[in-house]
Amino acid sequence: ADDDDDDDGLAELLRMGDAGDSAASLEEEWQRRRAEMEDKAEKNAARAEKRRLQAEAEEAFARERGLGLLHTDPVCRGVVVCVTRGTSEDNATVVELTDALRGAHGMRVEVAHNVDPEPEEDLPLFEVWLEGYRYQLLHARNWRGDGDLTPDKIQALVSTVGEEISDEAELVLGTYPDVED
Repeated sequence: ADDDDDDDGLAELLRMGDAGDSAASLEEEWQRRRAEMEDKAEKNAARAEKRRLQAEAEEAFARERGLGLLHTDPVCRGVVVCVTRGTSEDNATVVELTDALRGAHGMRVEVAHNVDPEPEEDLPLFEVWLEGYRYQLLHARNWRGDGDLTPDKIQALVSTVGEEISDEAELVLGTYPDVED
């Protein structure tokens, strides 16, 4: 495309010469167009660099947040995220849940434990989310009233995660609202 622009510009300059314009005016016009093209190339290079830096920043943000793991890891099918206050009891429960998930699903499930940096004493935060083929809240001690995670509830979560990362669930794209009867 740039070669076509150069050819068109050269042809126009030749026409100007045929029309009787002086060599100085042709040289001046050629230099103006050359400077214009260099300026355009610099602006294009700056835009490309800005897009590259923005793409790198978005990629770094996605890696930091764990986004895209399911697209880049050929084995992992879901990430179970536990959000807690970070108490010793909560940490022990997360370890139990992690062991149960790894025992049942192996490398098909990653577990992340995020501790609330400013926990509220009166809010017994303990949530378990599944980020897989769809996003789901699996357990919420505080606002859904699910209570503490017991061994039975852990097994139920392990079973639910198994269903959600199955080959059948892979066919589901996105989160679909529950249909009321």
